[in-house]
Amino acid sequence: MIHLSRRPMAARLSRGFTLIELLVVIAIIAILAAILFPVFAQAREKARQASCLSNQKQIALSALQYAQDYDETFPLSLRVSGASWNWLLYTPAPADWSSVFGPATQASSASVWPNSTESYTKSDGIFSCPSASDTDYSGYTGVPYDSLAAGKRLYSVAITYNGLMNSLPVAQMPNPAAAVMFWEGFGKSQTKGWSQVNPMLTCTGPASEACIYVPSRSGCSESVNGETSGWFGFDGSAWVHAKGMNFSFGDGHVKWQTIGAQIDPADTDWRRDPFTAYDAQGFPNAAWVDECHIYYFRPDRTGNE
Repeated sequence: MIHLSRRPMAARLSRGFTLIELLVVIAIIAILAAILFPVFAQAREKARQASCLSNQKQIALSALQYAQDYDETFPLSLRVSGASWNWLLYTPAPADWSSVFGPATQASSASVWPNSTESYTKSDGIFSCPSASDTDYSGYTGVPYDSLAAGKRLYSVAITYNGLMNSLPVAQMPNPAAAVMFWEGFGKSQTKGWSQVNPMLTCTGPASEACIYVPSRSGCSESVNGETSGWFGFDGSAWVHAKGMNFSFGDGHVKWQTIGAQIDPADTDWRRDPFTAYDAQGFPNAAWVDECHIYYFRPDRTGNE
C-alpha cells in the first residue's frame, strides 16, 4: 500500500499597493480625465449646435412658406399700437399667453413673427436653443409670468428675426443666399414669452405709412420710415456655439460660422461678421454700419462685396 504524504504549503503572502503606486494611478486617472472631459463637452456642444441649426432651418422655411402665401412678402417684425409703429416694443409669444393682454395687443401681436408663422411650424419648441439660458424680461415689459392665462403656454425664444426684413418684398433681395433672415441675435440667451428683432428698422412715422427697408443712401433720415436702423446689445455672449453662432438666409440655407476671430481693438472682417470688435467674453461692442444701416443685415447685399 502506498501512502501519500502531504507536504505542508507555505502560506501565500498578499501585498497591497504602496502609497506611491496609488498616487501614480490617481495621477494617470486625472490626466485622462483632463484630456477626455473637454472632448465630451465639445461633443455635447456640437449636438446642441446641430439641434439649434435644425430648429433655425425649420423657422427659415416657415418664413419662406409665409412669403409664398402672402404676396411674396416676408413677415412683420414690428407691431402696431394705436396709430403708430411700436418699433421698440417686445412682441408677446404667443400673442395671448398673459391674462393682462387686451384684444388690441393680442390682435397686433398675432400678425407679427413668430406668431404669424405659427401655422407653418410643427412645434413652438423650435424657437428655443439648448445652449441658451432663460432671461427674465418681466422687469422690462411689466408683465409678470404669473399672469399666465389658463390653458396657455410660453414660447422660449432664442432665435432672432432680422428686423430689416419687416414686410420686405422677396423681389428686393438681389441675392437671397446673402441676406440674413434669422440668427441668434441676443447671444447665449433666450426670452420666455417674448420675441425680439435685432437689428430693428426705425419707423417713427404713423402706421398708415409703410415700414419697409429703404436701401442706404446719402442723407437718410430717422424721420422717414425704414431709412435707418439700429441694433440692441446682447444679453449673453455672442459665442453661442464655440466661437460662433448659427445664421439662416433668404434662400432657406442655414450655417454656423465663426465670429469675432479678432479681439478688441483689432477689427473683424466686415464681409462676414456683423460686429467690428468683441470683448474677451464674446460680447460685441460696435457694429459695421454705414450712414443708415448695420451692413451685414442689409437685405440688398449681393455677396460680391
